Amino acid sequence: YHDVESIDFSSLDPLYDDETGLFGFATNESIQLYEVDAIALYSYVVPDDVLKRRFVWGQGVEAESDFSKIYKTNKAYIDYAYAEYDNNVLYPDLFNWGNASLNNLIVDNQSIRTPNFDLPEMFIDGRNQELLFMENLFSQIKRDKPFFAFRPEFDWDQPSYFYFDNINKLSEPVQAVYGVFEKNPDMTLIGVEEPLMVFQKPYGPTDGSNEIVISATDSKVYYKDGLGNILYEYDVPLETVFNVGFDLNKLLNSEAAIVLRKFFTNLGDIRIYVMGDGTNTFSGFMYRFGIADTASVSRNDIAGCFDEFGLAVIDDAKLIDTVSSYTLTPQVDYGSFYLDVDCHSHWEDAVALHVLGKNNPVEDGYESKLNFFQVNIGYDGAYKFDGDYFDFSDSELNAYIGFQRLTDPVQKSVSDWQATAPLHKSRVVQPGEFWEDVKYAIKDGVVVYPPPDVPYDELKAIIYFEIKARDVTRSPFKIKKLQLSSQASLGTVEVGTLYGPKIESNDPFAIYKYGSPYLYLTKDSGIEPLNGGVVSTRFNQQKIAPWPIGVITFWVKPNFGDFDDTDMLSVYLDDELVMSLQYVEDVDDGKTFHVVSTTEYSNISNYVRIYKNNSESSEIINEPITLADNQWAFVGIEMPYPIFAGNKEGRIDLHSGGVYQGLTASRVTTQGLSSVAVLRIMDDLRQYDYQHWTDFAVNDGWNFSDLLTTENSFSFPITPGDVYNIYSGNNGILIDDDYTLNIGPKSNSIYLNVDWNTYDRQPS
Repeated sequence: YHDVESIDFSSLDPLYDDETGLFGFATNESIQLYEVDAIALYSYVVPDDVLKRRFVWGQGVEAESDFSKIYKTNKAYIDYAYAEYDNNVLYPDLFNWGNASLNNLIVDNQSIRTPNFDLPEMFIDGRNQELLFMENLFSQIKRDKPFFAFRPEFDWDQPSYFYFDNINKLSEPVQAVYGVFEKNPDMTLIGVEEPLMVFQKPYGPTDGSNEIVISATDSKVYYKDGLGNILYEYDVPLETVFNVGFDLNKLLNSEAAIVLRKFFTNLGDIRIYVMGDGTNTFSGFMYRFGIADTASVSRNDIAGCFDEFGLAVIDDAKLIDTVSSYTLTPQVDYGSFYLDVDCHSHWEDAVALHVLGKNNPVEDGYESKLNFFQVNIGYDGAYKFDGDYFDFSDSELNAYIGFQRLTDPVQKSVSDWQATAPLHKSRVVQPGEFWEDVKYAIKDGVVVYPPPDVPYDELKAIIYFEIKARDVTRSPFKIKKLQLSSQASLGTVEVGTLYGPKIESNDPFAIYKYGSPYLYLTKDSGIEPLNGGVVSTRFNQQKIAPWPIGVITFWVKPNFGDFDDTDMLSVYLDDELVMSLQYVEDVDDGKTFHVVSTTEYSNISNYVRIYKNNSESSEIINEPITLADNQWAFVGIEMPYPIFAGNKEGRIDLHSGGVYQGLTASRVTTQGLSSVAVLRIMDDLRQYDYQHWTDFAVNDGWNFSDLLTTENSFSFPITPGDVYNIYSGNNGILIDDDYTLNIGPKSNSIYLNVDWNTYDRQPS
């Protein structure tokens, strides 16, 4: 367990000061064994005690139902098994990945993933590959994009090349093969011809028709047959990035040189040499080498990168940034250089919306309804914001949803839509008037409404995955799940919780799609109102008297990008506002909040205490607490006297701008209350704190007792701090660096010299 502020992430190499440095583990040579099972970095923060309980102490604490016999707690704890969503579309549990339209992907029982691509064989005539890559790393400052060179320095002059034993690297027929290169002005000799790509049929005739060679000199690029006859030539000066290669569909249907058409008629036995032929080596730079099937050519829109003869357009700048079905690419990451394969794949499937809707009983039959559905994808991805919208340009996965009528004869592909709507930061997709022409960008955890003005059961939703995966030999791209979960209510939407109380809303919200037997805070483990919406839970629905609420607690991970700078939590009795946890101001660490109550309950604001995590925010009453963006915190509100909800139905609203979990409203009995005097002290006056002195202006005839105090508040047997300790396990015995182990009269046992065995097995 480390504080992130204590770790130095600066680069180890001064040449790469602008890059993130390395993080790793090292051990002393005298230590014989040092095992690291797993390393995980999380994009959100949880309180230290919860973090230790989860990862260091290695023990889960069951969430409490009642704090003690003194309290009767109304608790809304999100667990999807109890959420009572109406319908679910689940891949791969109920729907099969393989029944969809897909390309350049492998389907197994649990996921879709990229193929098992291999790197080409690299022949470097006995040289040290690690040293070659190191020299390439040091040479990267010469160019704007990562490149590979067999001759990074003058003394690297051994014959070298990449070798592909078969052009058919893909599951679908190959349409295009290309490379993006640049000559090295420091290495290229005048008039010397160097091979770029050599296509060879080892068992073909020896009359020159068994080989096609693409080569370069200091000023030219040549396409030649095996006898050296020039088929095509282009002027390409030094320090110019250029493309070579073929679109085989165009070539075979054009008036290109007959030797080319004849050679590529049958691809079964073609092998490829890149940047060398075993005798000579290209001295320049390779930016990428790509093999593309027809789907990849079409979806990348690169057909225009090849001329009418099927030859790569020399100066088309698009190919250098294109990820094709198989793309050999130099990579520079974390201060190291390596070669890997990027690949382009896609998957798409349609789901009829009537699968997600529900027939609700009404007086004269049934009424069909679909309010909205939540989409969860087993991939979160890299994204940034462009104004108020998500930007997925750096993500390996771009996902979309579109809607079509069930009666449409042809299902649209991802490129058939006239427009693409970006995803708003609220993560809510609400199709507009022109929904038939638009596909909508989505990500994990979005809420989608069906198109307006058309019965939902006449439509289907089409989900598209456009995948441009990086480094698939090192880390294959994989998606394990896709879920569509719907709400289909005629009135207010209701969500069940683990301990019974419902959460309701008329607005969009996202919910955690898993469950856990104890508090386990993740990036989305709760319920999140979206787009300015509110979710609510009710208490004392039977309007029982008395019903005194003394303590309110909840966990929250703020998302201030969707917060409107007003309230985070509000409490109502019979729809009349009692109090709210209200935004105060921005500070360096986040935003501050304090309690504001209405006139009828004004003393709540005067004496309330607010807790954050395991301590009061301050000894000062109603001291604002600071909540940081994307950091989990436990918030407790202890009333100076109970909110008496007798004969009134209570409601707690949670506003957009955070993920909430474990909301509680605790009813306390009169036996659990004790009155505490609020003392006036002179130090208040020194600090200009007059909150307990204001009644001097309207009273006379004071005695000493009146001067000492005229007010009182209640103290409760269990504070929100105690509740936090129950959640985090700090109410038991702890063994940690910061704790002293005191053995006292408690019913706890300690075992010494214990042996145990662990094992894993697949569930039946």
